[in-house]
Amino acid sequence: MDTSALFEKYWPIAVALVTVLAWAFGMGWRSRKLMSRIETLEKGFHIQNEDTVYVILAVYALVDGQRRAGQNGEVAKARDELQRHITSRKYGWRKQE
Repeated sequence: MDTSALFEKYWPIAVALVTVLAWAFGMGWRSRKLMSRIETLEKGFHIQNEDTVYVILAVYALVDGQRRAGQNGEVAKARDELQRHITSRKYGWRKQE
């Protein structure tokens, strides 16, 4: 067989193979790009979550200070509720006695 006969016989397979390889390369590139975006979002979420923890702890400190200053009633209820929330979450804090 000469090369022109081989080309005529196998060109659809060669075109299909090149197309599949190009598609697979493009999917790999897109998936790497998507994973990079997800990692960036996760880092931002972690920072935002840390900020939320600090705000919750600051509010707790304020409410606890008001309770220790003698303001009971609603302040004590808010402090207890906030303390339950903090200790129920995985902030690494334990209930203080």
